Amino acid sequence: MRAFIFDKYGYYEDDEYGVEFDYLGWHFKLEKVDKNENELKELNEFVKKLEAIFYDSGVAIIKNRDNKYMSVADFGNCALVSVKQRLMKLDDLFKMHAYFKNEEKNASYTIKEMQKLWEDKIDLLEEKILPAIKADDYSYEKMMTIIIYALGVAENALQYLAETILDYGEEIENLTLCHKRFSDYSSYEFFSPFNLIVDSPMRDLAELYKSNLINNERLIEVLNMYSATQKDVSILLARILYPTPILDLLDDYYIMHKDVKHDIFKYQDNVKEYIKRVSELEKAFVYKYKIRPINWLNL
Repeated sequence: MRAFIFDKYGYYEDDEYGVEFDYLGWHFKLEKVDKNENELKELNEFVKKLEAIFYDSGVAIIKNRDNKYMSVADFGNCALVSVKQRLMKLDDLFKMHAYFKNEEKNASYTIKEMQKLWEDKIDLLEEKILPAIKADDYSYEKMMTIIIYALGVAENALQYLAETILDYGEEIENLTLCHKRFSDYSSYEFFSPFNLIVDSPMRDLAELYKSNLINNERLIEVLNMYSATQKDVSILLARILYPTPILDLLDDYYIMHKDVKHDIFKYQDNVKEYIKRVSELEKAFVYKYKIRPINWLNL
């Protein structure tokens, strides 16, 4: 990729195969895209709004030597993104949510739509990814154990969403600008236009929780700041249960042919402690918000 990045953008990347690099306080990453040139232009205009609340964020989709946002590489269409390097904070997340809550007041999203996305992910795992795992691999049995566990937890999260619809209806309120994934406080993950999505703030809070960036006590404090409702908290708990980390790793295994065994086994090593933490959180939620309990968490 080094030659490609230089030929298309004029930046020289030290790593011959890398798709991201740092340069003079900026982080650059070549992102695979499924948008056309006009859509990329509109996306670049949209993220300029971030400058209104985060001065000098530096987020931009960089045009190539042909004055285009989109480039064509061996692996498909891509775009180069730049973000100024800095560490973000929880307060920055509050600021983003508050600002874009008004911007996205006409947006709509439902729990049923979220259910469908989760169900499609599970179907892909069962129909495509599981059959692709080699049975003669030394780690096959260990891999299957954690995958079957993840599937069970995912089904439980889906059932809890179905019960949330029965209790409170399917509409998700207070939509704002959020992140598809939120595993650290890097400015790149915070600002990357390809990591932004319109959803409930509960999405970001669940991502912070799953990445161990917020503990039970602090999460409950934060929910007070959001004036969270019973529905909000129920959706949050379902999201916290849904095993996104392991499903993302299996996506990388199937789509990008990455060796993810080490990360999967690390996930398995931490899963008991995570479920214990979620069990304590669920008890606090049931007590404070009077939401439906999840009985198996307390067995």
